[in-house]
Amino acid sequence: MRYSHVPALFDAPRFVAGPSEQQPRKEPMTKHSKHEREKRAAESERTRQVETAWFAALPAETVREFTREVEAARARGPLPPPPDMAPGTLPRPPRPGREPKVVKEERRPRRGSN
Repeated sequence: MRYSHVPALFDAPRFVAGPSEQQPRKEPMTKHSKHEREKRAAESERTRQVETAWFAALPAETVREFTREVEAARARGPLPPPPDMAPGTLPRPPRPGREPKVVKEERRPRRGSN
């Protein structure tokens, strides 16, 4: 059961990050039994039905606003990767009171070490 005012937000193709660019998935990643595939398909269909009923219960203005936000998020795309950090650089400073101990320099030689 499809409602005309409900956008097809959840029918968009899924993307997986490839080595050089994003490509749509062509084959399943793992093999599943026929029963398991049918069960997943039934769950997906039931989820779509629940989402459609949820959209139908919302006021039209809320649905339009939500649709605009979803389209804006999709237009933005994924977040850029974090900047590369030099090897050995901590991603954040230590918490106060947890700083590493400073190595003491010996001011005088120990007794008995000649």
